[in-house]
Amino acid sequence: MLQRIITNKNYQFLAMGIFLLYLSYALAFKLTIEAFTKNQDLKEKGKENSDIRFNPEFELRKSNNLDLVLKRFRLDSTDFRNKTLSQISYLADQGNVKLSEVPNLDPQWSTKNYFAERLDFEGDYYHLLGFLDALESANLGYPRSIAFISKRKTLGPTQENKLILRIYFEIAK
Repeated sequence: MLQRIITNKNYQFLAMGIFLLYLSYALAFKLTIEAFTKNQDLKEKGKENSDIRFNPEFELRKSNNLDLVLKRFRLDSTDFRNKTLSQISYLADQGNVKLSEVPNLDPQWSTKNYFAERLDFEGDYYHLLGFLDALESANLGYPRSIAFISKRKTLGPTQENKLILRIYFEIAK
């Protein structure tokens, strides 16, 4: 009897159909159904936590990330004049950029915990951008504000254009 079932074309066709149905379910439909149910679960969780203002876990993560950023780029004001300025001028010299001005501190930029130090650099645009990249990767501080300023200087019959990169660093007191 088993021999008759194996040789009968109708039974072989039925067995092959069942096998292909199982194979298509295992390879395609099963993963699609799992993804659909997971999507529905995530939508329900998203509706429950849709108001991000009252999510304390998010606020805690956000606060911790901001603290890490501030710790990474905080500078000590007593060290700034000695160590940091010499490192910055060394980087500027390597990048063919000139440290042109370090003005006195402006009290309006000072707060209870921080003050901003302004540094001006001269050079061409390409070298200034390369220097800025090297300065940010050297972790000497966090540039709070960056501005490119073009100034014309008249010396007798000739005019000289110079490009100035003005950087404000945030420094801990």
